[in-house]
Amino acid sequence: MESFGLHRSLRLSAVLLCVAACQGTGTCNGDEPEQASTIDAPRPRRDVGDGIYEVIPRGPFVLDEALGSKASEPPKARASAPTVILAVLDTVRADHASLCGYARKTTPYLESLEARGAVHSCRAYTPGDWSLPTHASYFTGVSVARHGAHYAHDAKDEKGKRVRSLYVYPLREDVRTLAEEMQERGYQTVLVSDNGLLGEAGLERGFSVVATRPRKHDPRADWVPPTLERLLAERVDPTKPLFLVLNFIQAHDPWIAPDPDLGWDLLEPQMLPAEFKTGLTLFLKNRLRPQDEDVVHRQLTDLYDYGVHREDRALRHSLETLERAGWLQSGYRIGITADHGEMLMEHRMWRHLFVYEENTRVPFLYWSDGAQPELPEPFPAIAIHSLLRDGRLPEPMPTVESVAIPNPDGGPRKGPASKPAAAMWFGNEKLLWIGGELMHIDLVEDPDELAPKPLGDHPRRAEMEALVAAIESGKNRQEDVDPAVVEQLRALGYVE
Repeated sequence: MESFGLHRSLRLSAVLLCVAACQGTGTCNGDEPEQASTIDAPRPRRDVGDGIYEVIPRGPFVLDEALGSKASEPPKARASAPTVILAVLDTVRADHASLCGYARKTTPYLESLEARGAVHSCRAYTPGDWSLPTHASYFTGVSVARHGAHYAHDAKDEKGKRVRSLYVYPLREDVRTLAEEMQERGYQTVLVSDNGLLGEAGLERGFSVVATRPRKHDPRADWVPPTLERLLAERVDPTKPLFLVLNFIQAHDPWIAPDPDLGWDLLEPQMLPAEFKTGLTLFLKNRLRPQDEDVVHRQLTDLYDYGVHREDRALRHSLETLERAGWLQSGYRIGITADHGEMLMEHRMWRHLFVYEENTRVPFLYWSDGAQPELPEPFPAIAIHSLLRDGRLPEPMPTVESVAIPNPDGGPRKGPASKPAAAMWFGNEKLLWIGGELMHIDLVEDPDELAPKPLGDHPRRAEMEALVAAIESGKNRQEDVDPAVVEQLRALGYVE
């Protein structure tokens, strides 16, 4: 097992690794070697395309040219219909939101909305395990198994050889989006997203304005709030009702080194970016001692929590801009949730994949000037579609389910996350389908999901089998590869 070294020569090596990793990016600052511990380990590969978390040190940044000058003050809204807003906090899991009892104040703005009358659930479940399938469900109200926007199934011939490599399927053409429906109701439809994938794969259908963060943007600077302010001033008609989708992605890697002035109990000293990447690499290879895993986990948690905090802050700035400009004065329906969570070394996994609780259980908040519904638990986050469109929960309520189709061109090749999977929740019971096996878990007895049991002759078996059949029916779908989608997947680190 590898361990942390504390010798000055190793600290110097870590500094050199950091410089090498940051060459050409313009994002490194002058961290001193005394500010970090080190790992006695081989040099990691260069950042680009290595599939491991990247950390960007704190420091000065240059705004995009389009954001370099302050926008004009947006004109006062005069629309007579309610403003409808979907805000997606990308990659935010429920148990790391202070709204849901987390010790660190990661989501103070969400808590302030609760104090203003918003209702929330901390047992909401995402319909998919990553951005594309979940956003597609939020935009359509249709389950992942049926709207088709997810990773392509891995096709093989009779000898087991792969015969097709298609990264993702786009949203089916025959599925209507909420933006298309709102346009028909006379709304102007605007998408402002940190996540560039929302402008591709059919997710952009129905939006009259699509603004996605350019890849050259320095992630240390918030992009959505100033972009929204500029669009309100220059592109949005103050006399027409507004349907707005916002996506914030600061909790998704690459992450920014946390702000020490928050008063959190941070790892001290913080690890250098290069040594953190090395430590995580060794962890994934089962080559770190338990005490060193604890250090890497603490650093990972610091980075992730700060990303959640930044998303909450960017949401506050965005909604406050809308409120100042009068967009809430004629009524509002605002739904706030996440598209998935994040695995933070649980089950020896990283990033966001599979149907574990850490990746599918997210915060959900609904804020309206009208009647506030009672949210059942567990709660299907896909119901946000009906809440925003109609101002009420769907009837009947959809099943609480999540589907995970693994990436055929990357990700783990062993273990449960390498197989197609699905989950259904009924109270505290979770039904599972993993690569052909049907199982169930009592989340009270087995909260860490370590010992699923065979499903057997379960009274809900038929429902699970119907979901599996819907997933399997999509295996023979044929689509062309869209290069723009592949580039967005590459930018987000999903493909090489």
